[in-house]
Amino acid sequence: MNRGLAILFAACAALAFGPTRAEDRFISRLDGEHAVPAVVTPATGTVNFTLLGDTAIQYDVQVARLRDVWSVGVYSAGTGSDGFKAVTLYVGPKTGEFNGTLAGAPFQIETCSAA
Repeated sequence: MNRGLAILFAACAALAFGPTRAEDRFISRLDGEHAVPAVVTPATGTVNFTLLGDTAIQYDVQVARLRDVWSVGVYSAGTGSDGFKAVTLYVGPKTGEFNGTLAGAPFQIETCSAA
């Protein structure tokens, strides 16, 4: 994947790519222990990311016992720090308890540089 000074993310209605390899898939576990600061909650979830060629990523957000969610994002931060939201995956609100697929779609990755 090309690197540039800025990465722009654009939502895509549909993408046609071939099958992916296992090493092109990443799973992120969602729970209160990994929130910053950590919280006690019965809510859990996963976000599955799959690389689609060199220019797109498919994501799928699955949750259980999540209440009153208003946003899901990918943050630019190391373990234990809060960083900044680099990518928004879901914007709500969704009131009450929710179980199931909260969000999912492919998005394109574009690189720009001053050079």
